[in-house]
Amino acid sequence: MKKKFFLLICLAMLLALAGCNAGDNPQTGQSGDSAAGVEVLYYFDGVISRDGEILFMPGDGREYLILNDNTGRQRYILETEMTYDPKRRTEYDEPVQTACAYRFYDLQGALQKELNIQLLGEVNNAVNYNFPMDGDLNKVRVMVNQVNVDGTFQVLDLDGNVLVSEQVLPPDASDEWSDYYVWLEMAENFIQVRCSFYKYDPEYDFRETAYFYDMSGQPLELERQYNYIYNIYDSFTNLLSDYYGGYYENEQGQSMVDLLDKNAGLLVGGLNEIHHSAEGLFVVVRGFERGLMDAQGNWIFKESVFDELED
Repeated sequence: MKKKFFLLICLAMLLALAGCNAGDNPQTGQSGDSAAGVEVLYYFDGVISRDGEILFMPGDGREYLILNDNTGRQRYILETEMTYDPKRRTEYDEPVQTACAYRFYDLQGALQKELNIQLLGEVNNAVNYNFPMDGDLNKVRVMVNQVNVDGTFQVLDLDGNVLVSEQVLPPDASDEWSDYYVWLEMAENFIQVRCSFYKYDPEYDFRETAYFYDMSGQPLELERQYNYIYNIYDSFTNLLSDYYGGYYENEQGQSMVDLLDKNAGLLVGGLNEIHHSAEGLFVVVRGFERGLMDAQGNWIFKESVFDELED
């Protein structure tokens, strides 16, 4: 029960950050069936063209997702096929996943890229992918979570090249933790892998860390070690912006956020909150001041946070 509850929480967080779910545009939240330029639609759990040709039959046991870029344009159809060993069970009595195949098809059903991965892990936790905002297949990255096996994770491209191989835990330390959750998130020009470890008995313990890389897998040189980095939505267009927030805790234990550019470079540091953004303007709180700030850290308007107490 604890695992399933946590998976639901993780899913809700990912949907909030990415603005997507099955059948939706991963970057804009627009429905894959209603976005401009629709060429294919979901046909039950398969895919059909707008001309009525069934490209992928429903009920074949595979999962299909129509992938859009950040303009809402349909780009590819993703077929995911998972392989399990029913004789090997996890501690939650689920079959162990032993392989995963990702196949990317164009909108006419022609195969463009295929990646087959051998692994050992839990369902929905052993492997995940991230589709880039511009729809470029060469930028797709796949994360393989083997923390429960040997304490490592890997990041691959669609040609099967290992771009990152990270030893998160010592190989003999994996049994010390009850659950491991490792997931990949990708920005325009960098990627992050977030890791969470949970121990339930005899006392509850929790550890979380994040790793940041450029698109080739080289570690990023950041202003500081962030707990995580998230994309900031443009409140005017309701689309992802070119700006990111880097969350961390200062020496006093306060939650802080830095405003970052699309390469995770520092623009404005030491903000307490970022509330809204539009076209490079941000409603922020910094210290005892709040107001409207631009991406260079200049105040357009500011007032004391105590002004509302005087009203």
